[in-house]
Amino acid sequence: MQYLACPGELYLAFQAREKSIEEAPSLEMLHIFEQGNLIDNLAQDWFPLYWQQQNNQLSNISFQLVVETADYFVRADIVVGGNSDKSIHLIEVKASTGVKEEHIFDLAFQRMVFEKAGFQIESILLIHVNREYRIEKETDYSKLLSIEDCTGKVATIFPTIEPIARQALACINGQQPPISLLAVCGAKLDCAFVRTHFPDIPDYHIGKIANLRSKKYQQLLEQGILDIKDIPADFPLSPKQRLQVEVAQQEQASIQHQAIKDVLDELVYPLYFLDYESFPYVIPCQTKYGPYSQMLIQYSLHTISEVGAKPVHTEYLLDAKTEPVENLIHQLQQEITSTTGTVIVWHKAFESTRHKELALLYPQFANFVQSLNARIFDLKEIFSKGLYVDARFNGSASLKAVLPVLCPELSYHDLVINNGILAGVKWHHMTSEGKMTEEEETATRRDLLRYCELDTWAMVRIWE
Repeated sequence: MQYLACPGELYLAFQAREKSIEEAPSLEMLHIFEQGNLIDNLAQDWFPLYWQQQNNQLSNISFQLVVETADYFVRADIVVGGNSDKSIHLIEVKASTGVKEEHIFDLAFQRMVFEKAGFQIESILLIHVNREYRIEKETDYSKLLSIEDCTGKVATIFPTIEPIARQALACINGQQPPISLLAVCGAKLDCAFVRTHFPDIPDYHIGKIANLRSKKYQQLLEQGILDIKDIPADFPLSPKQRLQVEVAQQEQASIQHQAIKDVLDELVYPLYFLDYESFPYVIPCQTKYGPYSQMLIQYSLHTISEVGAKPVHTEYLLDAKTEPVENLIHQLQQEITSTTGTVIVWHKAFESTRHKELALLYPQFANFVQSLNARIFDLKEIFSKGLYVDARFNGSASLKAVLPVLCPELSYHDLVINNGILAGVKWHHMTSEGKMTEEEETATRRDLLRYCELDTWAMVRIWE
């Protein structure tokens, strides 16, 4: 599977293994593994009864069955059968909410190895999480999981699998994939394999030009142009892309002062600088939520009541998975009491979507959260729309790219929790029994509040 994603990175991974320099998985990656293991265990409990009900018979069911040939090894999640005639049903378990293309390749590889070991495959099924499931009073695991027949999809791609497997085998045995700047994935020039062989690629390279189509990207590579500063004046770009290039070349920020002033003059006091953190988990924590729903766990709010007033900070953090999200919304409603005033966020798609979800989940707060959306303003758009462009943003309009340029006295680097994914994982550990000591829980709560507060304080300082 890693070979299909990126042969170069598979090669690097095995080279690192040979040199015993493998990196330990991050906390975020361990969190993904945890959810996968959780669904595996649930599937093992659920599947035997499901199979018996569907087929009206008890069957020989194996979990984590290992099959090996001279070259290949698989560990199948669930296998039904395997008696003397070696006729089996192959079942894979995934923590995703549907069947993905890569799952079919995974299953096709398993089929290949089982058949080489002498088994006959009757059917190939995939168990995944039911995206439509919503918790009511308690979790119903029989409804949380779904199963789909993938036998036909696997058959369609099966002839391609052994050649790919042979290539992957050569790769892990030391055959280096072709080295080319022209053959890179979505990571473009930030690909680890490319960076290993081309260490002099500039940090601000052509791959960071906003919305640059792959055809133009390839044209620049074919001309040997890697640095954004080296793009010729006659190379066809959109006005926004050309501005980005010229700012880099001139090493002078482009600030449309009047346009920015016009935008900010439209903001209405009180100004509410708002940021949420959320926690998506494979098994929903509260009623009405589904798998991977973005359940709000905290907010930070800086309020400037009138021109010249000092910002006032308030915040809220759920202290348990069972603490109702309604508590958080109710508290926010107590703090955003004015029916006028602009709600300022960074990347409004996230907050706006959460408000729409809250209106459906909690009708008693629908008017309130809909009013927030009616007066929302995305501070990020000043940068994403090109009103303020600085080469030091490296082509990004993210808060973490803009903040150190405009407000170098503020930094996320000193925070224990410094990104949204990590915030969710840490909150999960803080609110799970036995994951942390009391002292660790206290420290994590403090770190979560500090991180979210910096998000809204950063917006205040950038606005200023």
